[in-house]
Amino acid sequence: MSNYIIHSQEALVFRDGRPFGDPGNVDAGLLQWPLPPTITGMMRTQVGLSRDATFFNNSTQNNLSEIIKVKTERILPMWQKEETADWQLLYPAPADALLVAAAAADNFQVHSFTYETVSEDEGVDLPWPEWRLPFTTAREKPARNCPALWHEDQFLQWLENGEIKGTIPFRKLGLPWPQTAFRMHTAISDSGTATASQLFSTQGIRLETLEKSEQGRRGRYGIGVTLSGTKNGDDPTGPCRLGGERKVARIDALEKDPFPEFPKAWFTEERFLRLILLSPGNFGGWAPEWLRPDVNSSTLSWKKVPGTGIELRLVSAHIPRWQPVSGWDFAQGAPRATSKLVPAGSVYIVELQNPKQSLELAEKFWGRSIADDLDEANGYGIVCTGKLTIQGEK
Repeated sequence: MSNYIIHSQEALVFRDGRPFGDPGNVDAGLLQWPLPPTITGMMRTQVGLSRDATFFNNSTQNNLSEIIKVKTERILPMWQKEETADWQLLYPAPADALLVAAAAADNFQVHSFTYETVSEDEGVDLPWPEWRLPFTTAREKPARNCPALWHEDQFLQWLENGEIKGTIPFRKLGLPWPQTAFRMHTAISDSGTATASQLFSTQGIRLETLEKSEQGRRGRYGIGVTLSGTKNGDDPTGPCRLGGERKVARIDALEKDPFPEFPKAWFTEERFLRLILLSPGNFGGWAPEWLRPDVNSSTLSWKKVPGTGIELRLVSAHIPRWQPVSGWDFAQGAPRATSKLVPAGSVYIVELQNPKQSLELAEKFWGRSIADDLDEANGYGIVCTGKLTIQGEK
């Protein structure tokens, strides 16, 4: 596998691919961060052009079957504080972390959840008695304007301990999404003059932070990509066109994999584990099919992890509102159907039938996709595994 960083000085335009005029699509589906198909398609284009400048001129079936062997294993946000500094990974804010405002400005308290089953007389109509609902002791309202992306130190601490003690400043916890750049334009007539009453606007995200922000950070964002399936001589680095309006970006190679090594010492015999999505999940539902409970069953049955003998069951989840995505099928020459994505940062709580297999399971999923079809994942459904202790459970 090879690792790359994508960065740009332009205001990049990323959209969810839904047709204009769809219900609720009032801003052309503008996104704060690109979805995996956008990056996968661009990287495949760069690889194909590095093989032959006319690679896509005649889209033969052989060329298409060859280029789809190039897979994006991981697509994650990165941050460079200064141009001379190393690129650092950023992680989506976990949905099981409840942030409330502290007394000091731009500071937060981070609360975790406890998990309890409910009785039949407690007004919950879930069909599974083993399902655990999340509860918190926090009485304050959730804070607004929280970091959407966490720094690695805080994210790994959350994975291991499920807590961040005391209060923490915004800039120490993480960063917001890149700023949106808004521009107003006027139509130009054939004579080269402005046309009256014909204004239009464009929006994009600017990866560079040119001025000091409220959170005290200067630098630039980048899109980290890990590729597999390339051949000797494939070189996607250099200038490229990315996203809507064919804005210019640049791809550079990274000398080493920026993803953290698996923390083997965390896991001994864990009955419960947390699976936190680092990228959106395109599962055809709110969880992968192999993990989803049967809604027609009165109990949570054990399910086997594909390709292993490990049995587990999903016992709780934190899932924000779904994201829409569509796009263009290059092979079919037609738009793709709109799908509903599970957002990055979503959390699945799983229970292992045999806690002695927790280390094996945690390592298997570390930085990998939990999608049903791994050959078609292409950056979707990447997770990190974290520990979880539920009071009263061994």
